Amino acid sequence: KNLNELVPELLNKLKVVEDKKPVSNVTTNIMRIRELIAQARSVAKKVQVSMKFTGQSSVEVHPPSNLEELKTVTSISLFVRVDPDKDPIEDRFILYLGDRNGKKDYMGLAIKNDKLVFVYNLGREDVEIPLSSKPVSQWPAVFNYIKIER
Repeated sequence: KNLNELVPELLNKLKVVEDKKPVSNVTTNIMRIRELIAQARSVAKKVQVSMKFTGQSSVEVHPPSNLEELKTVTSISLFVRVDPDKDPIEDRFILYLGDRNGKKDYMGLAIKNDKLVFVYNLGREDVEIPLSSKPVSQWPAVFNYIKIER
């Protein structure tokens, strides 16, 4: 008598669990989709874009709206081609990361006195750190690889 009452009750409970199983699959699928989105974002951040600058142009980079994401940026790399025969070596920014007006904190790469320097100002004064012992005018007229790491 007890089994006649217990078995149907267990079967009903099993059916409820089976009915809930697809919900678990939906949760698993949602988590997988989130994972794929995160992977796509990661790959998109590493996309390389080739550009030619004549000293009169620029590219505006928009940082992520969530500043916590900037903590993952550990390096910036670029190729620079300098040809002293076609373009005289003069003081200029190669890379500038900061306010459009240059009135707030900034950092960047510059050619100064024929040397490559890392420059920054974090509220007090301009700081220059020489990066290369070889004068820029002596660089070969090919693309030179520059990598800045945190």
